[in-house]
Amino acid sequence: LVCQGGVTLQNQTLKNAELVALDKMKAQDLSINHTTGAIHANGPGWVSSIRMGSANPIMAPGASTSPTTATADPRQLQYLEVDFDRTAEGNLNQRSLTFFGDVRGVHGSVDRWDARIDPNSVDGPSPGQVRLTSHSLTVTQTGLGSGPRGTLEIEARGNAVAEGNESGQLFTARAEKMSFIQAKEQLILEGTGRTDAQLWRQTQPGGVPEESAARKILYWLRTQVVRVDDFKILNLNETPQPAANRPSAAARGQAVPR
Repeated sequence: LVCQGGVTLQNQTLKNAELVALDKMKAQDLSINHTTGAIHANGPGWVSSIRMGSANPIMAPGASTSPTTATADPRQLQYLEVDFDRTAEGNLNQRSLTFFGDVRGVHGSVDRWDARIDPNSVDGPSPGQVRLTSHSLTVTQTGLGSGPRGTLEIEARGNAVAEGNESGQLFTARAEKMSFIQAKEQLILEGTGRTDAQLWRQTQPGGVPEESAARKILYWLRTQVVRVDDFKILNLNETPQPAANRPSAAARGQAVPR
């Protein structure tokens, strides 16, 4: 299957006649091999996904086992959108897609199937949201063996920057490689031999941000637990600057209309 000149796709997943997932994609050109599952799209474009939340545990080691911290609402709608400039390629059978070129993503909860969270918004992330920019980003749907919903795993590479808001507690993370595991609400930050991964957290409004710099940082968003390898910790008096201002979707030629 080859489509050119502007392509829009939409897919609905039903379980017992109930909508459990809604996926959309916009690209300039698209090719799909139905035999192998290979998919390739030319941008600029975007992909969005709304899925019912998983009942997987959201738990850091040693954290409370109360229902409010251990389990996500299985009917909560989880939203993911990724905007990309260059290309997207992956495999539908393997439920994996990689985006290249000025990639911007956002993940958070919504209350309607027609809701949207803009990854290019100039405002900071709202409570429960994580925004991410990088040179490339891979999204993989996992856990399908236990049900049709699955969960998402996201891996960003190349000057990855994440900004998040968990119940008013703000954080900014920078790393060469960054992974987000939805089932655990966990960020994994990995630096290089020359550059450490960095994490700033402002746990109280107006408070002094705390910085963690290490070769590897594990951060559980929901429980605020941080674990580091080969670490150094600094206290900063100033909040770090937000992610570098990259051109918005509109500034990139308005090529990704809704």
